[in-house]
Amino acid sequence: MQRYLVICFFLSCTIGAKQRVYSNLTVISHKAFHNTVNPEIFFNSDNKECVHAFRNDNGADYDFSKSNFDKAFKYGADYVEVDTRLTKDRVIFVTHDKKLDCLTNLRGYVSDYNYLDLRTRLAPNHNVFFEKDGKKIFPFKNKGIGEVFRLEELFEMFPKKGFLINPKDKEFESFKPYLELFKNYPNIKIKIWGPNRLFVEAQKLNLKNVSEFISNHHQSKKCLEAYRNNGDLSPCRGLSMSLSIRDSKGLSGWPESFLKKMKKYNAKTYMFLPELTQEEEIIKSLSSDIEGVIVSDIKTFHKKFSNKWFISLNKNE
Repeated sequence: MQRYLVICFFLSCTIGAKQRVYSNLTVISHKAFHNTVNPEIFFNSDNKECVHAFRNDNGADYDFSKSNFDKAFKYGADYVEVDTRLTKDRVIFVTHDKKLDCLTNLRGYVSDYNYLDLRTRLAPNHNVFFEKDGKKIFPFKNKGIGEVFRLEELFEMFPKKGFLINPKDKEFESFKPYLELFKNYPNIKIKIWGPNRLFVEAQKLNLKNVSEFISNHHQSKKCLEAYRNNGDLSPCRGLSMSLSIRDSKGLSGWPESFLKKMKKYNAKTYMFLPELTQEEEIIKSLSSDIEGVIVSDIKTFHKKFSNKWFISLNKNE
């Protein structure tokens, strides 16, 4: 009996420790809610390669939609990554693609149109398809006009949620509408993934709801090259870095000692997981001192890891 109690106590402590660690993991859903398709290449009606993209193979919404944000938060996202572009009249439009020719019924660029034009005319191209298991799948069938929206509308739909904003327009002048919007929605939790300058400007304005800039793999390159060449992590000081499984290959001391060194420089690491096939490597990352994950298939991530690793992914349901 005494031995049984000792074993129970040991197990409860171990489980409790894991629960405390993993419940603090920040989970970010990449591009709202979608499952990756394989191959991830869309074709137009002329059977020519159209765009390399991620979409939901169970009937994709056009780019982002309210239902996809709903699903992402339901499956436990603390933040949802959202791509944006400015329209001709400088409205922040929720979309990834710069050019409209392939996936939509319109031609030209997002910046060629006023927002009202896009709202009243834009619809997905029903002839776009991808191939899966030898069959053509048309993900945009029955999708219509009026399913797109402004970033401001997204904030109003989810007034107390978190968003990882990824502006595709990088020019300094394009930041002004974002800063004004962030100021008007102080209860929206915001991180920036993309232009560091936007985060810097937000800090100058003392916008408390804009909490962090997360560098992409291009922006993290200088930091990682220095570490690979001479073990120096000082270029990473204060950096929040998104790091893929591929980019972690060959990092000396990955993950434990590398992440400990990152902490010494007040630096954070988010694992970017565009796919979940390398389960052993993902488990190794989850077992280490990472700040969070950016996942492209949050439904599968939830299924594979929420119970097994005690990640608190049910808090938003």
